[in-house]
Amino acid sequence: MVGGGRRASTPSDRHVGSSRSGRGDRPRRKICDVLGAAHEAGVVHGALAASSLSPDSEHGLIVHDLGLAATLESPSPTSASAMDPRQLGHLAPEQLEGKPATIASDVYAVGVLLHRLLVGRPPYADGHALGKYLRERLTTSPSLVTVDVNLPTNLALLVDRCLSLDPTERPATMADVAA
Repeated sequence: MVGGGRRASTPSDRHVGSSRSGRGDRPRRKICDVLGAAHEAGVVHGALAASSLSPDSEHGLIVHDLGLAATLESPSPTSASAMDPRQLGHLAPEQLEGKPATIASDVYAVGVLLHRLLVGRPPYADGHALGKYLRERLTTSPSLVTVDVNLPTNLALLVDRCLSLDPTERPATMADVAA
């Protein structure tokens, strides 16, 4: 998310729309507003990544790349093999297991984006081997409270909840993430 109307190329553009005191509040709320509206319309994104977001002077933020979007009434399983490899790091553990995208999986993806926005790196170590990657993804990420002690505790705990391996332990709605 960078200025000048350019498309976001990496989630580590971490200071856009935030000040050190507000650490990610504006982008978090914008992302949650857009995805919340989609969820209310019965649509889940299913493959949200930084490359799915573009700043827009009229609307503030555009979410695109709805290639894996599904309706909540008739979900389709994620085809990880058909995805851009940059999106794999944002998939929820249940999606990596072949389960359909849900609101909870979109919440997980927002957690990954927030983690990168706040500390400039993903919650899991980058690995090129798929096996190593899957092992890392199916284990709990280090708590953001310990990763960056300068973050407000409530924000760090929110990101930790978004990244829970158990979808039922994640915030239930985008409004809960935005609050």
